[in-house]
Amino acid sequence: MLGRLATGSEVRFEGHVIQILDEGNHVVYTRIDAVEGAKRKFVLSKDIELRLVPIYPIFYPRFVTQYILCELEEEIVIGPGSHTTIKILIPIDLAVYAYSGNSFRILDIVPLHRDVKYTLYGYTAHGYPRSGIVARYCKSKIVDHVNEVRGYALSVVTIRNCMGKVAKVRKMLFDASPLRLYYREGSWRVYTQSITMNVITDTSAIIYYEKPLDPKTVPIDDPETLKPPRISNRTDMLYGY
Repeated sequence: MLGRLATGSEVRFEGHVIQILDEGNHVVYTRIDAVEGAKRKFVLSKDIELRLVPIYPIFYPRFVTQYILCELEEEIVIGPGSHTTIKILIPIDLAVYAYSGNSFRILDIVPLHRDVKYTLYGYTAHGYPRSGIVARYCKSKIVDHVNEVRGYALSVVTIRNCMGKVAKVRKMLFDASPLRLYYREGSWRVYTQSITMNVITDTSAIIYYEKPLDPKTVPIDDPETLKPPRISNRTDMLYGY
């Protein structure tokens, strides 16, 4: 379950075993990955508090990009001047944070989706990339209701067609900097904030990041490289949707 990892606890999920052991003068964190046959181990001073939290799916196996391109399993068709609201599942991984007071560091990234793919969101000419953004690629399922699903964040997206003709939407580009993750302690429930996608032209749209979906959730502390921007809270999609 998400939240504080107490000394003496053991957590098992998705082929991972996490153990927190008291060794007298210090605490030992161990994670065994049965799938990869790997083991990670850290020795911690006793003032360190560990928390298991959701994290954006961009750090495993290494950080390449802060963008996530979600391709919807079904195409959304919206009439001119109309709008619709959908619920989608965005893949996430987990992270173990080490806290001491207000200071923290990411101790470990725990992968839940190992088949990692990247794509160019942009355009090519003669088979070569000309312009665009490298993004972590994922498939997103549209859902009516969600039970507790480990490894996914629920996002509610309102799509507005600002054109004077019918629009078809199949892709959404998210920036992990303004995108926020929230979780319920003691569960596997993870949410983003509410999102609005304004379709502007045949090839462009704007993603806006808005309020948290659930007031009972806790926001994660974002890594320093992903601190939310102070001014722009949007992502411009310039190469289609």
